[in-house]
Amino acid sequence: GVGTTLAALRASLPQLLVPLAFDQPFWAQRLKALNVGDELSLEELTVPNLSRKLRHLLTDPDVRASVDTMSSKVRSECGLQVAMAKILECVELAKTTRSGRPPFDLTQPLQPLRPVRLGEATVWGRCTGEVRYIHQEIAEEQCYGELAKLPAGSIVVDAGLNLGLFSLHLAQSWRGPGALMVLAFEPAAETYRLAVRNLQENG
Repeated sequence: GVGTTLAALRASLPQLLVPLAFDQPFWAQRLKALNVGDELSLEELTVPNLSRKLRHLLTDPDVRASVDTMSSKVRSECGLQVAMAKILECVELAKTTRSGRPPFDLTQPLQPLRPVRLGEATVWGRCTGEVRYIHQEIAEEQCYGELAKLPAGSIVVDAGLNLGLFSLHLAQSWRGPGALMVLAFEPAAETYRLAVRNLQENG
């Protein structure tokens, strides 16, 4: 995930990822594109393949140069300050936007999807198991607490929107009176479009 990725970059370490679910494939592809890491599928995970990939990451001078450059950039930034500035910017934008919704482009085809029934809602995802796992954590195990008891006027930050299931559950479980403001962030463009689709189709 983003936390492990940035921690390794800050420490100036190349990374070899074995992506399984959630946002892991996105980060694996991103690190590979930046030449600071590589990926290995679970099916390809053998000792020879692992050894070959690690040897390349640890000895290639181009990889080392890319990792050092990215590490310097990460260490020079204050993630908390950047995040708070972006949150405050979104708060002001939400106050001045009449509809509260930017013009999303949902005309581009998404990767292979499947509908997953969750109670009264039907959401779209690339992996049924992933969708049900996230829903169980949020709605059944209430890992984020009793969202229905949030006081009116609260600002909720959905940092890692993913498929939109947290924001969807919040919208369905919180009844007011009053209103909440939800600020959601998702770095993967395809996943973001999918989350918007799930939210719009389920009200």
